[in-house]
Amino acid sequence: MAGYTTHSVFSLGKREVPHVRIVAGEWKGRRLLTPSQAHTRPTSGRVREAVFQILGPFFAGGVVLDLFAGSGAVAFEALSRGMERAVLVESSPQALRVIRENARLLGAEGRIRVISRPVEKATDLVVAGGPYDLVYADPPYAYPVERLAALFAALVARGALAPHVKIAVERAARSGDEDFVRLRDALGGLSGEVRIRRFGDTAVWVVFAEPPSEAPDRS
Repeated sequence: MAGYTTHSVFSLGKREVPHVRIVAGEWKGRRLLTPSQAHTRPTSGRVREAVFQILGPFFAGGVVLDLFAGSGAVAFEALSRGMERAVLVESSPQALRVIRENARLLGAEGRIRVISRPVEKATDLVVAGGPYDLVYADPPYAYPVERLAALFAALVARGALAPHVKIAVERAARSGDEDFVRLRDALGGLSGEVRIRRFGDTAVWVVFAEPPSEAPDRS
């Protein structure tokens, strides 16, 4: 991702991986390992900080679902800011090693569950880990939005989202708003405030869901 800055490198097996830092909370300033950018597209600290300011700087418990987790930086940021547990979905072997090492460095092994398979093949395991108070999805820019929408629809249909869930999705800014319309439609009966922010070549879509009984009549 544009604007990504490394601070130092760490040897993990035969590969060197850069560090990023947790922005706020219990582990503020702690360094996290990240996989090489050949394997993932890490969310920059600037984008992470801005998105968490939108989501709510701090949390009083809850469960975060980190899809396409990469280093796990988003999940660990959420835990640092007060969330209780995290479920991370990632398929890259190098990224999985980095997630587990980051959890060890932070002493967070007991607060995470790692699902080591592609997102589209993880629906049952993802549903079992809910209900989720925060869902963060940072797929590769080329990842078909239809697959992500199908997962969102399954989470709604199977009751895996908390009534006041917050959902954030990163997409390429050039993809336009059509992707976000598809994702909104996939959420079915969930409604609420929606915000879109752009950071260079990245667009972030954030929805603050309202239970149907609390949603205003928009007819």
